Order: sequence, then C-alpha cells, then structure tokens
Amino acid sequence: MSDARISRPLRFVVLRHAVGSESKGPSLQHGAIHLDWMFEVGQSLLTWSTVDVADVSLEAELEATKLPEHRIAYLEKQGDVGGDRGTVLRIAEGQLSNVQLSENTFCAELTWVQPTGKDSASRITIQRISDASWRLRLDRGL
Repeated sequence: MSDARISRPLRFVVLRHAVGSESKGPSLQHGAIHLDWMFEVGQSLLTWSTVDVADVSLEAELEATKLPEHRIAYLEKQGDVGGDRGTVLRIAEGQLSNVQLSENTFCAELTWVQPTGKDSASRITIQRISDASWRLRLDRGL
C-alpha cells in the first residue's frame, strides 16, 4: 500500500465491546470487555482493538490488534451486535482529519465532544511493531 493523505473530514468511533458467547478471533486478546477503535477511510472502517481504558480523552499508549475492516454502519452502532457476539457502547465519536495512511502506520487528528460537553482534540498514531502487533498512541491536543 502506498502512502495516502486524505484531507476531508471523516468520522471515527470508539466502542466499548462486551463480547458474547459466540465472539471469536483476535479482538478477544484484549479481554471480554475491550475497546474497538474504528476510522472511516473510503467505504469501510479501519479497526483496531485495545484493552478498555476509562477515558479516551487522556494521553495513552496501548498495545493494539488490527481487526478486519468493518462496515460503515458501525459508526452508528450501539447495543446488541447480533449473533450472540455481544454488545457495544459508543464512548467517543467525532471527526478525523489530516489522515496519513501507509501499510504500517495510521495517523490522524481526532475532534469530538465529550459527554460533559467539553471539546476534545487528540492526535492518534497506530504503528505496526511486528507482524501481528500494533501500538496505539493517543496524544492530547493538536
């Protein structure tokens, strides 16, 4: 994949996923309750899974697992996933801009409104550190 830069505002969502009895695959690596980070790029969502964190507006560095791309419909998803794969709760949603995408790196600026009404802005960088392992870094402010 060649480096690509996307400049129009796109959407993102962070879902707290409580897995069901039929959940399988790499997302379980981060526990029965974990976060799914989803970023709109084209007609699907690039998706990574991490451990659950209490506040996604704080700076963090987390081990991440790349998941298959998800449908755009997950930007609006909340509640039962279906097929006994668990439930999701939307804990952050907003816009991403200044996206930089390559085979080994995803970077973007995130903006959203916290449940308290406070505006938030962060820079996210997700880098491949080995064949199956990624690192997600969230830096407050832009």
